[in-house]
Amino acid sequence: MRLRRVDLMKGILIILVITGHLLPADRHASLLRWMIYSIHMPLFAAVSGYLFPWNEIKHLPTTTIFSRYWRRPILPWLIALVVYSTINHTSPLHPFFHLWFIPAYLLWAFLSWMLVRLRLFWPWIIVAAAIISFFSEYSSYYIFFAFGGYFRWNKQSLPTRFVASPTTLLLATRIALFYFPDPLAEQITFIALNIGLIRLMTVFMERHRNERYPLLEWIGENSLGIYLWHVLPLIFVFRLHFDSAWIAIGINSIGLFTLFVIIRMTLRLPVVNRLFYGI
Repeated sequence: MRLRRVDLMKGILIILVITGHLLPADRHASLLRWMIYSIHMPLFAAVSGYLFPWNEIKHLPTTTIFSRYWRRPILPWLIALVVYSTINHTSPLHPFFHLWFIPAYLLWAFLSWMLVRLRLFWPWIIVAAAIISFFSEYSSYYIFFAFGGYFRWNKQSLPTRFVASPTTLLLATRIALFYFPDPLAEQITFIALNIGLIRLMTVFMERHRNERYPLLEWIGENSLGIYLWHVLPLIFVFRLHFDSAWIAIGINSIGLFTLFVIIRMTLRLPVVNRLFYGI
């Protein structure tokens, strides 16, 4: 049984990812891009942690874990790695642009397996995740992954009535920091804001409502394939060197719509699903 609210949340986050990649210039040059980059990857990591089988995985050997993740996401990621490396004439040892997320996720999964095998209680898992997050770029979002799991299995740990107002204030602070930068304040608000948003997001995903958002849910359901391949049209448009950023955005949007149509049509093909989308 699919969790529709989780699919909806993943669909929203995929749209934020694509929008962030569509917008020109550095994230510090656009308020919209600044706000997207303030939240989208921490929340993506948190959704991954929310869905991670924390209770089940501690009983599994490493070989079983590898086989579990081979079809999704490792195999389609490897194919995407080869395709993007060929197109951009880069080494597969240095994943292109957005492809960092899959090896990072696999690292988080392995770290989580180790921590639960040590029979650590959740507060100690959070402390360990916070420390590990400082070690490398690939582990930097692990704290948000861990909080995604923590809030799923500890629903009463942080009542939402104590979260909504501070999180709103932190959002306003992030907007202010766009105009008045301060590196230390940016780091503090980045972490605190996303912890608050993760708590609110877990509540949102667990509410059972009858409203349906078919397009966003479809995007969320097929998030891996869309995430892996949405950069393809952006690469080709970027190489055309348009003078107007808005023309580039418009053509990119057409390319992305075409990609969505192709994915929708090829979902009926089992081999394509397995190799390219991890379904």
